[in-house]
Amino acid sequence: MKILLIGNYPYLYSKSMDKYANLLYDKLTERGHIVRLLKPFPILGKIKPSPIGLGKWLGYVDRFFLFIPSLKKAVSWADIIHICDQANAVYLPLVKEKPHVVTCHDVIAIQNACGDFYENTIKCFSQPDKNKNKLVSNWIQTEVLRILSERNISINELNLSANNLSELIELFASEKISSRIAKDIFPEIISTGKNPNTIIKEKNLIQVSDDALIESIVKKIIDENPDNVQKYKNGKNNLFGFFVGQVMKETQGKANPKIINKFLEKYLS
Repeated sequence: MKILLIGNYPYLYSKSMDKYANLLYDKLTERGHIVRLLKPFPILGKIKPSPIGLGKWLGYVDRFFLFIPSLKKAVSWADIIHICDQANAVYLPLVKEKPHVVTCHDVIAIQNACGDFYENTIKCFSQPDKNKNKLVSNWIQTEVLRILSERNISINELNLSANNLSELIELFASEKISSRIAKDIFPEIISTGKNPNTIIKEKNLIQVSDDALIESIVKKIIDENPDNVQKYKNGKNNLFGFFVGQVMKETQGKANPKIINKFLEKYLS
């Protein structure tokens, strides 16, 4: 049997759980199984190896973004998956299609509570909407579970109401704010208890969806970067992200990404 063990990020310094994962690897291998022990590899985290401060945030990028492609590939290989620590329960949505187990029994309680929270959140919408329901589910399985794992708390201990989450999803779904802004203000929603509308008004974060304004900014950025325009046209497609970033910088991250892409594709073709 091919068994995938998901271990901890090295800079969490969780020695006991590391020993546990290594013990599982040794004993399962002795029994004739094909075993892989996969851990998030420090990339940005090498800049500041620490579980606090800047190191913590660099570790988040390693664990929740850069590690994901490797994890997905390993999951497709495995017959069964063992998440070796509840702190990694945030990966559950990525392994749900395969038989899997988690070391700490608390995950069952977390999942049940999250299910209730999901139902309470979708009830807050004025009209049933499958797309919004899916956004709620995705948000709980990524952003909410990530915070629960980081803080080692249950969702009932998190300062987040169903009304506030539904309001955030409404703003995101209606494109009044971008996904980036939604993620940026989420910690403030939790720390202050303020509703999302109040926060975006206080910080003037409503997404810019004015076609004429965004088009003028796109043209300005293209005019100011002729060398990169030529490189893009010569095949360096990754420069598209550079132009998106420049437009976002001009608009303080508030421009509608769909509209940016529309005009960049028009003027870079």
